[in-house]
Amino acid sequence: MVYAVPGFVMIVAASGNLRLRFDAEAFQCTLPMASDPELLGGAVRDALAASRAIPIAKLQAFLDAPGDFGYEACVKALWRLVGGRPRAAVPENTARCDVHTENGGIVFLPMQKRHGSVWANHGEIEPVMVDARGELGLIGEALIDALRRCIPNVIDDAQP
Repeated sequence: MVYAVPGFVMIVAASGNLRLRFDAEAFQCTLPMASDPELLGGAVRDALAASRAIPIAKLQAFLDAPGDFGYEACVKALWRLVGGRPRAAVPENTARCDVHTENGGIVFLPMQKRHGSVWANHGEIEPVMVDARGELGLIGEALIDALRRCIPNVIDDAQP
């Protein structure tokens, strides 16, 4: 999963089985949005490699584990970087992009912020796809393209 606020992007591993959540035992990387595309692409590839399939028998315990490991924690950490203290758990000017592998490619699914902490994409925003074995710079550029498609667009439209 990728979360972004004006100026920063957080790339995190998501683990589970049908239901996913931030995986505290896996991977998390926060970078300036202006980072080199190769660095962004490497972080995406590392997060995907660190994501785990949790066996169904252990899934509920994983999902119920104590701690603030959800997207709200990620977003709060990002907003602290830009000096903001959000009034809402997930401020309006926050973007999210889901990431997964499929048929040898990496698929970035830009999301639209609906309300509160709810994002969705019911086919109205086209995904961005790139070869999973491709150059890291191309993966990073695909991530930036996907974040530009998110609503809100925190790259071009938003003010910190």
